[in-house]
Amino acid sequence: MKGISLLFFIVLFVSCSERGDNNRAKQVKADPSIREVLWEQLDLEKEVIATPSAVIGITDPIDIRFREPVIPSHLVGTVLDKNPFSFDPPLKGSAQWLSTTLLRFTPHGELPAGKEVHGVLHGAIAFGEQGSVNDLQFSFKVAEQEVLSLEGDFEPAPETEQGVRWNGVLTFAQPVDEDEVAKDLRFKGPDGRVEVNVKTMSDNTRLSVQTEAMIRERKGKTYTVTLPRRYTANDDSWTKTLYLPPLNVFRVMAHMDMSEPGTETATYGFRFSEPIRTGMDLSGFVSVSPYVSYSVRIKDKFLLLEGRFVPGIRYSVTIAEGFLSAYETKLADSYSVDFSLDNTKPAVEWLSEGVYLPTDNNFKLQFKSVNVSKVRVAVTEIYPQNIGFFLQNNALRDKSNQVARHGRYGGSRYQDLQ
Repeated sequence: MKGISLLFFIVLFVSCSERGDNNRAKQVKADPSIREVLWEQLDLEKEVIATPSAVIGITDPIDIRFREPVIPSHLVGTVLDKNPFSFDPPLKGSAQWLSTTLLRFTPHGELPAGKEVHGVLHGAIAFGEQGSVNDLQFSFKVAEQEVLSLEGDFEPAPETEQGVRWNGVLTFAQPVDEDEVAKDLRFKGPDGRVEVNVKTMSDNTRLSVQTEAMIRERKGKTYTVTLPRRYTANDDSWTKTLYLPPLNVFRVMAHMDMSEPGTETATYGFRFSEPIRTGMDLSGFVSVSPYVSYSVRIKDKFLLLEGRFVPGIRYSVTIAEGFLSAYETKLADSYSVDFSLDNTKPAVEWLSEGVYLPTDNNFKLQFKSVNVSKVRVAVTEIYPQNIGFFLQNNALRDKSNQVARHGRYGGSRYQDLQ
């Protein structure tokens, strides 16, 4: 894994006025999707086939779907520098082309619960001022008292032999009445309904949920937690499924990379079927090869290994038999598995954003890359008479799909990075 920063030269402007018009016509004709965006009228009222539904959740994105492709394929994944959406009440966020027919606005934070939101997609910003395109208006309502999550787990109930109770937190988009939620909440298992104690926490949007004691048996049990549809955005009842493992079965259910982005130390986790006993001496229970400096930490059902694991290197981990759960159940046999951490995904980005206008053909643009050995460099010639118009309409945002109107494609090549 390596990071590379280098300089390379780009010739931005080359004078070629005589063959400009012919070359421009050929370039536009070669790509129908560009021709449609630049020259043909785009009626958003007719071309848009889907806007947000009447009611959406507070964490939902806002999608606009088109009948046919409206951008060239090489712009898929582009995040627009200038947001083409406006909302009342105002919403902050970013817009990105997820496909040639799907534009998504992702809010920075949660949507205002219970509010009616009116939105406008400004065609001139999304597709360019020189195109013939109108605006699209739409509206939606953000769900009220929407249930967002249920987090928790089964815990030992020491007053009952082999007993457990479920303990967790139910989170809503808006403050709720604990008596109403307690009346609506259903916690059911194979033996019928389970009694639940619900209490409001500090901010009135979170409720603690604790069940009565339940007995673990030699066969696993499945429980469901439900709330009626008035607590959802899709007009369906809300359901969460919980699984209680069988008695005397303590084993690894899954293992995964749990490293936090940007940290030097990697974390690899093993999730067990039930909570792990805390306060015990872990030395001798865990071994890793090849050698690497690491520490072991227990968090509920997770055994966490934290160390300087090298991406791409295969490590073998063994957890010895006799490893204890919080219920005094032992790991019957030693557990061994191999794992490796993924290398950082290849990426290239500019050191700074903006429009660069050099005074000669020897200007240097810096960028940085990670795990990239070669890049494709494409150069487009801008006609001298169009430089001012091009800069005016392309400043601080990606409008590369409109280059064909102002110049001609000058060629490309692959450049090795050393």
